[in-house]
Amino acid sequence: MRKTLLTASLLLLSATLSFGQKALVDQAWSLAKKSEKPDFKTARATIKQALEGESAEDVKAWYVAGDIEQRYYEKENGQIQFGLKANEAEMYQALEDGYNYFRQTIALDTMPDAKGKVKPKYVKNVQKAFLANSDGYIQGGVYYFNNQNYKKAYDIWNIFIEIRELPFMASVAKNMPADSIYAMLEYNAALAALNTGDKELTMKALLRAKGNGYEQNNVYKFIAGEYEQARDTANLVA
Repeated sequence: MRKTLLTASLLLLSATLSFGQKALVDQAWSLAKKSEKPDFKTARATIKQALEGESAEDVKAWYVAGDIEQRYYEKENGQIQFGLKANEAEMYQALEDGYNYFRQTIALDTMPDAKGKVKPKYVKNVQKAFLANSDGYIQGGVYYFNNQNYKKAYDIWNIFIEIRELPFMASVAKNMPADSIYAMLEYNAALAALNTGDKELTMKALLRAKGNGYEQNNVYKFIAGEYEQARDTANLVA
């Protein structure tokens, strides 16, 4: 009898905790979706609390986290579009954070269920967000580069480049920017990497830009310079 009561109590406690976690997710989303004066600070703190608890494996929680950042980015970017002042540093950070949250959303959303079937709920929404953010990733890199934060410039340009390689984005490939834009961003990312002083990152970025048809004379010159500094005569000759 005591064992039965104990088991029932544990089940009730588990259900209560789960309900509480779901309430946190819904609360965070509601705070960010307010039409007037959305409270992003509290929304972020609330969803973070949920993700640190039982919601760590909840696809909706990760999607909500990404959507909160997406909404903040769109709000601040809207300010810029109307010629108003925006918090660009936080705006582009939101773009990066949102990307990471959405990547985890996709990882969970595309997992097969108990029957081995994949029934995604958020893939189309994430695809839409990534496509809509294309210019934001480009402008974010420009913002960081001009402020001499070269690693951040590389990181956000790298997000732009990586997106078209993601398997779940293949179905919307026709809506992605032209190849010439990617070539330009690969070169810009290489310039940003050069300015970080990180030799490994620089060579990785330069080799990616090699052969894409954009500023190739400079790309080969930079590669040769890196090999020369490293005293890598074998690759320098090659």
